[in-house]
Amino acid sequence: MVPSIHEVSKLKYLHQIIKETLRFNGPGFGTFRYTPVDVQWSGLTIPKNTTLALWNPQGTVSPATRQASMALTMLQLLVHRDPTIWGPDADSFDPDRWASGAPPPIPGSFFPFAYGTRKCLGMSRQSRNVTGDIQGVSAGQGLAMLEMSLTLATLFQRYNMEFEAGFEMEYLSSFTLCSKNGLPVRVKVRN
Repeated sequence: MVPSIHEVSKLKYLHQIIKETLRFNGPGFGTFRYTPVDVQWSGLTIPKNTTLALWNPQGTVSPATRQASMALTMLQLLVHRDPTIWGPDADSFDPDRWASGAPPPIPGSFFPFAYGTRKCLGMSRQSRNVTGDIQGVSAGQGLAMLEMSLTLATLFQRYNMEFEAGFEMEYLSSFTLCSKNGLPVRVKVRN
């Protein structure tokens, strides 16, 4: 039996695990934009047709980006593991960092679905509400969170899954983050 949306909305710890998975091993390396015109930003002129991999429009400009012809290159994987943002345990998988009452992330520092006006499309406020008001989830993330929650709740209800013993993921650099050495999982039907 597939869990209902109402049942899935009550699975707060599952939502915390999904969000921490998206932070710790997100789907992509970053979000890229380009400037169609010259842009003035934080005392810097970014020339027309510059490619940007921009993570936090409210953040500061590093000295490396002060050269006008250079692209800004803060990437998702680096930002999501930055100890100045996430604390000294940034390289640890900790779903409790998303628990109710935990401090929210700095705006723009968690962007598995992109950030700003061009974040993941096709989501409605209604899809956000059915997954509950999960801390840090924007309306642009609601449908994706709902789909992941329904899928995982259905799978975990029916199967036990574990990685093969000794498996350690090697990352493959591509547009999306994926495993170079596969993803060997053992699946057993639950009794």
